[in-house]
Amino acid sequence: MSVDGARVLNYAEWVSAQAHIDALGAPGDGVGSRTPQWERVQSYPGVIGGGVHRYTPALSLRAGM
Repeated sequence: MSVDGARVLNYAEWVSAQAHIDALGAPGDGVGSRTPQWERVQSYPGVIGGGVHRYTPALSLRAGM
């Protein structure tokens, strides 16, 4: 949560962008499904906007490279 309480960051790491896309599009009650709990989050008072913003690191450090 930001210092002023106006923003929240949900951070997750995936093996690849395609793995994330596949998870969001998968059938059932998995990631991205419209469960009653997710509907509650989306309709919580004060929540506006949202969505997925995918970022790729500008640089990566690996051992032995």
